[in-house]
Amino acid sequence: MASTVLYIISAVIAILLVLVAGIASAVSANDLTSLLNNTNLSKAHQLLTIGAVLGISGAVILIAMFVTSFFGGGFTYKETSEFVSTEVEIKKSGTSALQITIMVVLGLLIILSLVVGILAAFGASNIAKSGNTTVQNAYISAIVAAVTGFGGAGLLIVVLITYIAIRKARKTKTEKKFKTN
Repeated sequence: MASTVLYIISAVIAILLVLVAGIASAVSANDLTSLLNNTNLSKAHQLLTIGAVLGISGAVILIAMFVTSFFGGGFTYKETSEFVSTEVEIKKSGTSALQITIMVVLGLLIILSLVVGILAAFGASNIAKSGNTTVQNAYISAIVAAVTGFGGAGLLIVVLITYIAIRKARKTKTEKKFKTN
């Protein structure tokens, strides 16, 4: 139960971090639109725009995957009560294809979140190289996007490990109940 709560809380925070990284990249890119005559600022705008699209897309995918894993991946109230109850016949929940898909998508989203963080970091570096002091807000937003992108990736790693641990623990518990029956 505690691992399921950890999974839910971590997944929600990871969704928020990836979304914040995408939004911060978009805000930073928007701040640079009027200054595209500078090569460094133009490159920063391009990197941050790509990071914004990836970050927001990643958050949408994470939300869809979280809902899928919650209802299809074995975290519903009904399944938990059936699993704990000794009077109800125990059935294996979710398909292994769904579970593998969730793990693969989580792995890809970890990479996506890292890419958003790296793009934002390079964007911030290009803003700093430009020497333009009027783009402080864009620089700060790029730094926020980089930090939240890396933080989101780290938290997604925790979510992936927790998901695997939950599935393994439930499989072990099911096997023990089958052996005792």
